[in-house]
Amino acid sequence: MTVPDVTTRMVGDGGELYVAAMLNFHGIPTTVMPRGWPGYDLVAEKNGELLRIQVKTANASKQEWKKSQSMRMWNPGSTQKYDWLALVLWNPEGPEICAWLMPSAVADAHRHDSKTREILLKTLETKLQAFEDNWQLRIAE
Repeated sequence: MTVPDVTTRMVGDGGELYVAAMLNFHGIPTTVMPRGWPGYDLVAEKNGELLRIQVKTANASKQEWKKSQSMRMWNPGSTQKYDWLALVLWNPEGPEICAWLMPSAVADAHRHDSKTREILLKTLETKLQAFEDNWQLRIAE
């Protein structure tokens, strides 16, 4: 399946809507914030607590992603504006969608190095695999 003319904005919107839908399907009420909302993209409610979620989406297969092995995910100073980070990897050539949802402190602790804004795919697949499809927003690693 070839997807024609998919823009970065469409990929970003799709990632936000995907995460919001999956959280709602798993019993966690979630709302998409208005475009340009500062610091986070979604608000979810779990056990009476409001959670701010930042979503970052890349459109590539795991094979393509392994070539660069990273996902740019946040501005280093902005981690205090959201509580959770959702990383979404969408393969435009097939049905594959992978997502990792983790507390912002976990994401910050697993950056590639202190100067970059990246988490390596191998880190997601090994150290952070417990957060893949974490639609219940479990905190423990």
